[in-house]
Amino acid sequence: MYPKDKQKKISLVSLLPKKQYKLSSVLPEPGYRGNLSGGNTVHPRIYTQIIALLPVYLLQISYGMNSGFPAILTPQLREDCSEFSITADQESWIVSLDNLLTPVICLLSGPLQQAFGPRTMLMVACLPYTVSWLLVSFANNHHTIYISRVMVGFSHALLSTTVYTIEVSSIEMRGTCSVLESVLRCVGCVLVYTLGLFYRWQSIANVSIVIPIFAFLCSFLSPESPYYLVSKQKYVQAEDSLTRLYGPEYESWREVGLLRKVR
Repeated sequence: MYPKDKQKKISLVSLLPKKQYKLSSVLPEPGYRGNLSGGNTVHPRIYTQIIALLPVYLLQISYGMNSGFPAILTPQLREDCSEFSITADQESWIVSLDNLLTPVICLLSGPLQQAFGPRTMLMVACLPYTVSWLLVSFANNHHTIYISRVMVGFSHALLSTTVYTIEVSSIEMRGTCSVLESVLRCVGCVLVYTLGLFYRWQSIANVSIVIPIFAFLCSFLSPESPYYLVSKQKYVQAEDSLTRLYGPEYESWREVGLLRKVR
């Protein structure tokens, strides 16, 4: 065994067979700005990705508002001058009913997104939120509140399992776009708590219903997931979707080719 001062350091590159590998095939060229896996030399456009994700972000705000809403609703209904009174048992049901069907819908969400597309299921997720706020606006008994909370669970499940953000955002933006969802969910909670300081619960419902409706309208401006379109062999639509997401200078055809190989 050699002494430590005489040991030689072996370069990993020197271990590669000289005739089969070149250093240029292992490392990217200087100034390379594209996707290492796809060879795309154009940076995906950022603001078009944010616009496409607006429905997700608006629904995340609605998610947070619906999650925090029982903390405003139940104390106001327990007041002596409330619109109608509830018992402690009814209060516990109002707080927990949004989780009644959520696990089942979460299990079904994956197959539904594969069948109809992530963007389509986002549009579907807007409807229970809208119906829930509408029911609360006209509620005059606890049974109506029960139904509204169950409807909230439907949207919660579809939104928490969506793959739309992952499939439409570029590799550089994927982490930021995903983290922003959790941030906006917390913003929704804080927003509904703030509204609860100044308004009654039905007034809050009248204002909050605007968010899922606006998210539904924004969904028409968002392209469908390119990965989903490729899985359905809609290659031209997938290329158009990538062009809308990443810009006209982006080599969408190359990305579609890579997705076809993955499939």
